[in-house]
Amino acid sequence: MDAQRWLLIINLFISAVGDAEIETYKTDRRLGSFVLFPGLKKGTKFKANMIYELRKVGASPGWLMMDHGAPKVHKFYERRGTFFKENKSFLLTNLTKEDSGVYEQKLNQKTLLRVYLTVMDPVQRPVLRRQDDNETCRVTLRCDGWERDSANLTFQRNGVELPRNTSLDEDLLVIDGNDPQQWGSYTCTRTNLVSLEVSQKLVLEPEGETHYMAALFVYSLYPTFSGDQK
Repeated sequence: MDAQRWLLIINLFISAVGDAEIETYKTDRRLGSFVLFPGLKKGTKFKANMIYELRKVGASPGWLMMDHGAPKVHKFYERRGTFFKENKSFLLTNLTKEDSGVYEQKLNQKTLLRVYLTVMDPVQRPVLRRQDDNETCRVTLRCDGWERDSANLTFQRNGVELPRNTSLDEDLLVIDGNDPQQWGSYTCTRTNLVSLEVSQKLVLEPEGETHYMAALFVYSLYPTFSGDQK
């Protein structure tokens, strides 16, 4: 094997070892919220001649803040960013989707920490709708919402999550109206990595129950008699 190939292998090995030493975090944040980038580890010495930076990979501007004896926040982040000199942490507020990306904490050009940030919209509150099939006595519930791909959806009966029928559209739940065990209060929930929203309640009860109770009440007020009345 020639010297050039050996050099390439050695460089790849050094790069792999270097990446293994870098602490890595993944964080998901809600649009408009904040993220706190950690500062230097406790016990890490920072001297006046050192250069500390928080950078965003592949972005322009490429750095958010730096400290080389005097801390400085890039003007692009001045209104939203706060640098804590004591531990070198950095608070970024009013997050936008453009803030998503890879951030690196560097000390004298050496990467110590890498943060993968994803900023996303919260889910909207879903609307639970009901459709009855009088012939089969089946009730179909649909959980309507704006999100389809990024949101997880579940149905609940009396607050307990229900198993899904994978053969149906994920937004649908079919209920047998003749089965008393399926009567109750239904809701649906949509979630993503940063939010959770629950629909309004829909109550499924045996058909005619209200009329039956009213008939009993009327009967108690006006009893019928058999035989002759004296």
